[in-house]
Amino acid sequence: WDRALRAHVSPGFRDGLPTNIVDYQGMAADFNFHSFIASLESVRLASLSQEEWKSVLMNAYNAFAIKVILGNPCQYSPQGACLGPIASIGDIGGSQGAVWNMPVGRIGGETYTLQHIEDLLRNPPAPFQSDPRLHACITCASVSCPSLRPEAYLPGQLDQQMGEQMQLLLRNPQKGLSLEMSSRTLTLSKVFQMYQADFVRSAGSVVAFVTPFVASPADRAF
Repeated sequence: WDRALRAHVSPGFRDGLPTNIVDYQGMAADFNFHSFIASLESVRLASLSQEEWKSVLMNAYNAFAIKVILGNPCQYSPQGACLGPIASIGDIGGSQGAVWNMPVGRIGGETYTLQHIEDLLRNPPAPFQSDPRLHACITCASVSCPSLRPEAYLPGQLDQQMGEQMQLLLRNPQKGLSLEMSSRTLTLSKVFQMYQADFVRSAGSVVAFVTPFVASPADRAF
C-alpha cells in the first residue's frame, strides 16, 4: 500500500484547489494496491495495539475509497444509462450518500462499509481512545476533502503522521482554514461542522482544537 501510494499520489491542482492527485489508472494496474486489499482479509483487529488498529483501519478506508471509485466509473441515469464519468465519490450508489453504506471490502473475514470504518475510528472499542485528527487522515475522495496522504499510515509514526495531516489541512486556506482580519471572520472546512462533536469532546471547542495547528502567532492570537 505504501509503495502504491508513493507511486500514484502526487501534489497538484484540481478545480483550482491545491490537493494530492490520485492516478486512478495507475492504481488500478498496480499489484501493490490489489495485494494490500487482499491482505486485509487476514487481519485480526482484536489482536492489534491501538496504533496498529488505527493504522490498519485508516489505510483500509482510503484504499477501499479508491477501490469503490475504480469499480464504479460511470454516473448513471435513473434508467441505468451511463451519463459519463463520476464527478465525485458521492455520485456512486444511485442516491446522495448511498456510497458510504455500500459494502466496499473485507477485513478479517468481515464485510465493511466506509461508514462502518469511520464509525469505528470515531468511537473505538475500549481501551482505545478516539482522536479527531482522523478526519484529516481519511479521505472522502473529493477535491474539497482533506488530501490523501502519499504514504501509508504506520504504527510507529502514527502520532506524527496524524498531526501533520491536520496541520496540512488547516494551513491550506482554500481547503482548511482562512482568516479575514478586517471582518474578524474565521472560515473552516466543513469537516469541522460535520464532526463538531468530536472536536468539542477533544478540546472543548472547535477553535480550541484548531488553534495549536495555526502557524502564525498573530493568527493564533486572532
